[in-house]
Amino acid sequence: MISRVAESCFWLSRYWDRVDTLAKLMDVNLAFVLDVDVPPDEHWLPLITVTGEAERFAELVGGAGEAEVVQEYLVWDERNQASIQSSVFWARENARTIRETISLEMWEAVNDLWLWLNDSAARKLYDRDRHSFFARVSQAAMSFDGVCFATMPHDEAFDFMRLGGSLEQAGQIARILDVKYHSLGPTRPGIESSVEAAQWLAILRSCSAVESFHKRSSRNFGGPTVAAFLMTDPSFPRSILHNVDRALNFLKRIRDGGPRGRRTSRAERILWDLSERLSVLNAEAIVRAGVHEVLTEIVGEIAAACDAVSELFFADAPVGASQSQTSMPTSAASTESFSRTLNVVHETTYNYKTPVMRSTHLLRLIPVGDLCQELLYSDVTLSVDGERSEFEDVFGNRAIYLELEEPYTSLIVRSEATVRVQTAAQTGPGDRHNELPLFWMPWQGQVLSPYLLPPELPESQIHALVDFAQGFVLRNDRNLMATLWDINQSIQRDFQYLPGTTNVETTPFEVLVSRRGVCQDFANLFICVARLLRIPARYRAGYLFTGADYSGPINAEASHAWVEVYLPYIGWVGYDPTNGELVRTNHVRVACGRNYRDASPMSGTIYDGGGDENMNVQVQVREIFEESVGTK
Repeated sequence: MISRVAESCFWLSRYWDRVDTLAKLMDVNLAFVLDVDVPPDEHWLPLITVTGEAERFAELVGGAGEAEVVQEYLVWDERNQASIQSSVFWARENARTIRETISLEMWEAVNDLWLWLNDSAARKLYDRDRHSFFARVSQAAMSFDGVCFATMPHDEAFDFMRLGGSLEQAGQIARILDVKYHSLGPTRPGIESSVEAAQWLAILRSCSAVESFHKRSSRNFGGPTVAAFLMTDPSFPRSILHNVDRALNFLKRIRDGGPRGRRTSRAERILWDLSERLSVLNAEAIVRAGVHEVLTEIVGEIAAACDAVSELFFADAPVGASQSQTSMPTSAASTESFSRTLNVVHETTYNYKTPVMRSTHLLRLIPVGDLCQELLYSDVTLSVDGERSEFEDVFGNRAIYLELEEPYTSLIVRSEATVRVQTAAQTGPGDRHNELPLFWMPWQGQVLSPYLLPPELPESQIHALVDFAQGFVLRNDRNLMATLWDINQSIQRDFQYLPGTTNVETTPFEVLVSRRGVCQDFANLFICVARLLRIPARYRAGYLFTGADYSGPINAEASHAWVEVYLPYIGWVGYDPTNGELVRTNHVRVACGRNYRDASPMSGTIYDGGGDENMNVQVQVREIFEESVGTK
């Protein structure tokens, strides 16, 4: 089992457990703050501390503890590394990279929650009935565990998932107890106030432990007994001891199932020692040693065990694949990230000798809005009134359909958008998938088929393009990333950027022969070469920022075009063969498709009138700073 797959299994389970834990905590806290009279600072801010986001919350939000602010940050804020939205996203990303390892039912469980969270129905339920929202999230998280147990082979991949989930749950319970105990302070069993009792009951509810505690504990209800139960009960599945023992068991299964007393790695030694200490603790011993001190030590040792597991199994993973114990990875394939805010104004003017009486138009001018490119503002205006409708086309592009029946001799289409582009330098997709040719699972080939078919050309021309493509493969020893980078650099170096020498009908073969063209032609040639090598590739239209950090950017004051290729365990990665660069924060993504026609910014049909057409296009891309970003 390769280390990247093992690590994705490990982290998939950890992220999913975070979703369940946070949903339960927030659901319980909703009722708690209504029923119990506690200081305002103790309403929601402790949940920020539990998730380890106190410092970042203060930096991004200002530390205000209002209920709606905190809940929005913990549920929806993508800047929050521990929010429900972010955790589900990264669980899905890890699941996607090991799609051939997990079962179909597991993937559907993860994907269904992600799609629901990004649908308006989730937001409406959150606004209308918050308890039902958290219950839905928690139920989806617990269902995944059942589906995993019932449908996935209990092999190494399963063991890594259970190992990650056990360590995550042990750490979460320890942090919840520590934060709550810290806010309450030392308590005395039997004489606690009603507020203190409600706090401890809320902790049990957050851990789904109320019934189990009352069935298992014969002692008086109180802080020390609750803490002892959640820390040391060997049979309760959410206790720290139970999860430490379970993690040790799965670790030993991975390490070929040695006997319990055999300690063959640092991770096993840490977990073995922690299990031995927890197994002899009781409420009195915990109080004597200090609840906070004991929990702090447990949190530290679980973190050390996670680090030891990473060193033992994931050290050979490609650079950028390691995922931190306490922080969210930027990507499964990134080493650094930064952002840039860009404003784009695109104005196209059409002039006709005779009036156009009736026409229809299709506009793809609205930039993409996703985790890597945040759409802050967008507006498309026309100088002629007409019937207008917006929709999402089959490639996911935001399109506008226009029907104009008012006569005109001049039509001005103006679009303006502001986007915050955040991207990351890409790394290789792992040794197993870094050699050509690539092999796709049948279902992958079916999904990617639109991006694997080269253009229909005469056989002799295809042969010439195949020879051109294979030359890159041979001189790069079949290395996937080196081959793609070589193609990108070679087109920029060996082909002349010369406007006016080609048109939308120019084929990749004609570009190869003439060695000249514009960005659209270079993108089409790259796409053709990639597809002939069985690398999925698509056409991307957008804009280029002239102030990018490389010399002589070409095609800045007009629409730009580049290529996106689909790489195993990474996803879609952009290459700009016109400038010989990777696509980063200087590119604004708008529309994509199989070719230019699928992603063209504007197209239309004139049914009556028009005559000769004269078109003028003006594009301006400028960088703006956060304080000047409007709220239009």
